[in-house]
Amino acid sequence: MTYRDIEESVRDGEPLELYKFLVGTTSFLYTASVESVLFNGQVYEPIAISRTEIDQNDEIDRAGLNITVPRGTPVTERFRVFSPPAVMTVTIFSLHPTTDVYATIWSGRVLSCDWRGSKVSLACESTFSSQKRLGLRRNYQATCPHPLYGSACKVLKSNFKVPATITAVSGSTVTVSTLGGYAGSHFSGGFLTLLDPTYSLDTRFITTGGATMTLSHPFESVEVGDLVDMYPGCAHTTDACDTKFSNILNYGGFPYVPEKSPFGSTTVF
Repeated sequence: MTYRDIEESVRDGEPLELYKFLVGTTSFLYTASVESVLFNGQVYEPIAISRTEIDQNDEIDRAGLNITVPRGTPVTERFRVFSPPAVMTVTIFSLHPTTDVYATIWSGRVLSCDWRGSKVSLACESTFSSQKRLGLRRNYQATCPHPLYGSACKVLKSNFKVPATITAVSGSTVTVSTLGGYAGSHFSGGFLTLLDPTYSLDTRFITTGGATMTLSHPFESVEVGDLVDMYPGCAHTTDACDTKFSNILNYGGFPYVPEKSPFGSTTVF
């Protein structure tokens, strides 16, 4: 029998909802059933989980969903201090366990986490929401708009990787063993990556460089002796593009933009 046949059946339908949260390589599996459920080789644990109604209308970008779980549920701990460094996706399945027939009824990502007494509300948006948004527009500007190491920039970050070892850590401030012979400001505006068992690769933005550098926010778990990789930042100017990365042919800005706009009230010609 198909899922539709069982779903519409008066006697055979026994739908259970399964919730799969995935961030990096770690998954959190829950069900609203009173017992654990084995599905696709994975065990979904029973908790008091619920959701708002799935809004089916022509405004896809507004079809969000709120999922409520008990306070202290492991999936919410990822939002305790900061949001996870990787996108947390959520998929909801409707399963008929007696026949193992199922359907994916909703998928999207978790946007935020709101603690409300003994419960926690996870605000989610549909996968179709991000697909409907307009892409980035390229502006007419002097500085380069290309993301560093992106497809338009074409700089290979592997060519500029500098391995190092954490020698000291205090909150968002870390000290590394080497800068690879570069000046401290070389890494300002860049990023530092740490191999993490939860996210595979945990990344932090470097706000100020130097052997002792300040990160955008602390790592969830980092210890002295951990191996990290550092990548330099870019000022998005012609000088940085040419002298630092030898990439001037891919510079995306317009360095000779007039300082005065020809569309303003003053005469420029």
